[in-house]
Amino acid sequence: MEEQNNNPRVILVIINYNGMNFITECLDSVYSQSYKEFQVIVVDNNSKDESVNFIQKNYPECEILINRQNKGYGNAINKAIKYSLKKYKNINYFGILNNDLHLDENWLKNLINYGEKKTDCGILAGKMFMYHWPKYVNSTGIIVNYIGIGWDRDFYELDEKSHMESGEVLSVSGGAMLIKKSVFDSIGLFENNYFMYYEDVDFCFRTWKFSDYTVEYVKDALVYHRFSASVGMLSPKKHFYLKRSHYVFILENYPFPFLKGITQQISRFEFDIMKNLLIRYDFINFFREFYIYLFFWQNFHLFLVKD
Repeated sequence: MEEQNNNPRVILVIINYNGMNFITECLDSVYSQSYKEFQVIVVDNNSKDESVNFIQKNYPECEILINRQNKGYGNAINKAIKYSLKKYKNINYFGILNNDLHLDENWLKNLINYGEKKTDCGILAGKMFMYHWPKYVNSTGIIVNYIGIGWDRDFYELDEKSHMESGEVLSVSGGAMLIKKSVFDSIGLFENNYFMYYEDVDFCFRTWKFSDYTVEYVKDALVYHRFSASVGMLSPKKHFYLKRSHYVFILENYPFPFLKGITQQISRFEFDIMKNLLIRYDFINFFREFYIYLFFWQNFHLFLVKD
């Protein structure tokens, strides 16, 4: 009699946008995982390079969903999840991956082992290193302050000085995370209002708020990330969407009485930034900051009835 395979089944979703320069290493590290019970789905967000043709030619076992318009990171994730739930049965986990990663061969195995031992853990992520400077940490989870500004825990800390143990965190990086299918059953899909950035924070925040699941960091699940490879570390586009998404996050998730109470601190924070830009005669970035700040107030009234 054939032995039944009871290993959890995983769908690994890779979001691709112009990833020709690094998609090979990403996929090679995925298919080299010691844990084998997975299917890979790449969602392409209207890439202009040859990455889709390259994947089709060199990785025929990889399924590709093509978006004719780039509607953002969360939208692409949701498309893959809906597709997978219709096509496949008995899915236990969804992995969400950037295309600029290199996964340690035991990344998935270590996350699965942790998730299976701790049944109330719904979202997991490991230790993320800087790809080009692997002695330095990219993320061991995400911290958010009271005005909604999020940052990676241990960012650019030497690994030898980072002693974070596995356990609960407010959020983990959406660049390489594993989510139990039952979390989606509990809270729904990713929020589409973010084009990029903060989708992970929002999803983890809602998991804590609306389910009985926890979000956890797993120190022995290692991944190497080309930080800001897609948009550039100092890109104005990155800066714009980071700040815009910060405002979307607090408008979507903060109770109105609390949000109302911190508007003065938010304004003071933004005015200090704009003041310093004027002092340096940096008018381009001043008007960019002012425009993003206006977005907050232009949308404030839309969220008054959310609480």
